[in-house]
Amino acid sequence: MKYVMKQISPDHIKNASTKELLELWELTKRMKCSEESSIVRGWLVDELETRDPESIGAWMESEDMYAFPKDFIKVLDQVLRSAKPKRPRGRPSGFASRC
Repeated sequence: MKYVMKQISPDHIKNASTKELLELWELTKRMKCSEESSIVRGWLVDELETRDPESIGAWMESEDMYAFPKDFIKVLDQVLRSAKPKRPRGRPSGFASRC
């Protein structure tokens, strides 16, 4: 699985569909927590938040530590691709504990 993480780059994430991003998130959650997997999850969350800030904000603020971003995403990929990116918000204090 480490090999998979080394193949993922910010450019790969920007060009992936929302479905692919959510699948990658689930893949990283099944992996042992490491610096590499945490960095990739950060990239994934940044891109998902750019595409659907309200849904990702609701996920980050949720009390359910077992929730996945896919449980909150509501915006279709076509709409997301044409949306103007918004400035990212800061990470909540509990973000690192989702590792």
